Formats: sequence, C-alpha cells, structure tokens
Amino acid sequence: LDHLTIYAAAGFGPDEQRAIERLATVNSSHDRDGRHPLRTVLLGTWCTGDLHDGRLIHPFGPASVWESVTPYLATRHAKARGRERIDPSDPSARARFLVANLLEQLRCVRPHVADLMAQTTIEPLIDREGAFVIRTAGESLRTLRPLQFKRCRSKTTDDGGRRLAGAFRITFPHPVRGPIALGHSAHFGLGLFLPRVPTT
Repeated sequence: LDHLTIYAAAGFGPDEQRAIERLATVNSSHDRDGRHPLRTVLLGTWCTGDLHDGRLIHPFGPASVWESVTPYLATRHAKARGRERIDPSDPSARARFLVANLLEQLRCVRPHVADLMAQTTIEPLIDREGAFVIRTAGESLRTLRPLQFKRCRSKTTDDGGRRLAGAFRITFPHPVRGPIALGHSAHFGLGLFLPRVPTT
C-alpha cells in the first residue's frame, strides 16, 4: 500500500472533510507486534468530475472497459447439491456462477447502469490452463492468480478464503464513471476494477 483513496458517492460534509484533513496516523491493531503506525499525508480532495486526464488510470473513470485489479469474491456460496448446484472442479461452471453473481452485484450496487445490462458483457480473464489471472499495472507488467491475494481478514468468522474468486473484464456500451468495487469484502479492497490499461 502506498496510498489510500477515500470515496463517498454523496460527497463529504464539512465535518467529514475536517476529520480527513486531521488524520495524521493510522495505528495498527497489532501494537504488541511492535509495528509502527502508518503516517498519512493528505494529497488533495476533488470531485470525480474534476478528473479529466485520459492518461491517468484511476478508479473514477469514465471508461467503457473495466478490468479486475483485485479478485472478485462471490457474495454467496456455490451450492454443492440441489437444482442450482455447480461442479466446483469445472472451471467453466465456476466462471458462469461468478459472472451471474457479478451481474447481480452490478444491478444492486450500481443501479444507474441497470439499463445497460442487456448490452454489457462480462468476460472471465483466464490463462491457457483455464485459471483466472489478474494483470497488475505498474513498472513491471505481470499476472497474478486470485489465490496469490489475501482474500480474508484475521477474523475467525471471515470466510473469504473459501469463496469462489475470479477476475473479469466488464465492457459497457458507453463510458461509465467509477469507482467499481463489487462482491464480498469490496470495502476492504477486493473486487476492485480499473479502466483497462492500454497495451503498447
């Protein structure tokens, strides 16, 4: 982690802005481990409409094509029996389950794009072996599998590591403004999509 973006769809009021401006350190819950607190510096505040630089890849878009940068975790568990059961050993069955779940999340969390769903495509990002892969941006372009990400918290009730996880490309019929963060533990950084990074 080298920066933190704080976002609220309805914006921040004066009291909330003051609280953010005064945030200088974030203490670890594991102080007994001897960890130092994180020191923070406010780099700026803005409205999403102020971000127009098309060369900058950021979570606010707008963009037509969005790709996973952290694994998407299903909001419900796949059924192993009954009419809606899936075979968890079948990669295509897992992908279909996750695509259907991702569509549900888009409709629920981003209702203003619901009328675009008929023209929106969701494509699993998989390698030759059929495993999900996530392209990382930065100085060196590399790919990671969802299993290489920490998908659960240090909490006995967090079952994120047992949920189906994948990586996807969402293509809307026209540019959609972000952020797009969906699925289980989206508020902890999972299920984050960014505008597709052009390949050179």
